Amino acid sequence: MAKGRIVLSSSVSGALISEDEKQRVWGRYALVRQLASVALMEIVERRLPGTLLGPAGEGIDGWLYASLDGVPERYAASWMAAPFGKSDGIADGFRELLAAAIDRMMTAVPRERLAYREHGDLEKLLGAALPAIRYVLMISADLLGHCAFAEEPPLGRTNVLRDTLDRAGLRAWFDVYSSDLARFHHRSGRWESFEEFLAFNIHAERLLMTVGMFVWEAPEGVRVEVPLGTDLNSLFGRMRRG
Repeated sequence: MAKGRIVLSSSVSGALISEDEKQRVWGRYALVRQLASVALMEIVERRLPGTLLGPAGEGIDGWLYASLDGVPERYAASWMAAPFGKSDGIADGFRELLAAAIDRMMTAVPRERLAYREHGDLEKLLGAALPAIRYVLMISADLLGHCAFAEEPPLGRTNVLRDTLDRAGLRAWFDVYSSDLARFHHRSGRWESFEEFLAFNIHAERLLMTVGMFVWEAPEGVRVEVPLGTDLNSLFGRMRRG
């Protein structure tokens, strides 16, 4: 039987009984998000029994979904909790987190990819890339779910997030991701199969491609290609300096 539990940190429980109204609002919002997450577990389990405790999929499907597990639920939890928080402040916070997460992904992963050319340890490279990609997917879902309920533009009034997405070449992807999450959310509790969850794998693939990594399924299992051409300029620069 799938079960969930709610654990509140002292900062959240303290905020709930604070004399500061802003702190109480924040504490309530944090609590409601956790309650929503537990509710979503029940919705999934009722509609697709055994899904939460079963394997996500075989081969490349399961491999990719490991970076996406919980993404649709994060969107829904953010949507449900939106009316319990200060909309502008929450959305701006998510935008700042997302911009920072994208910049970090676009800086840290290429650096690790260049190091991979020397050590050849693919698992080490994936250990840096997959968590960075997962964080971008999660924070994006948080922002998009909140903005969908609040009916406000996800990019906000400033150009910070817009410029970050443009630098990474992810502006169009962000719009598609938003549409896919909204469509999935509208079908909440009416899903036909777990294939609807696995459809989000394409977004993990898209971010992997953004950082120069391509995944496919071969007869011997999941393969990840890291084309040498992606780092040719950096490698030539090293040779000239050497």
